[in-house]
Amino acid sequence: MLKRVVTYKGFWKSVIVLSFVYALVLFLLRWGFSGFTSEVKNLSASSYLVFLLCGFVASVFVTFGKYWAKLKREDQRK
Repeated sequence: MLKRVVTYKGFWKSVIVLSFVYALVLFLLRWGFSGFTSEVKNLSASSYLVFLLCGFVASVFVTFGKYWAKLKREDQRK
């Protein structure tokens, strides 16, 4: 099932889009917890990379679940 989900049309496009959305949400949360100060501008490049990496991991799991459920429903209809 893993291979079917990963090779399904639109899977990786959804992962990429959600990665940026999750990274943005994580960045905004970090900025909010710092009191919306300008210290966020002083973050290192590795911090931004961590935001993107965490967003990527979260989006892979969410997208996998979405497409796995979709394929399961299609299999049950047959």
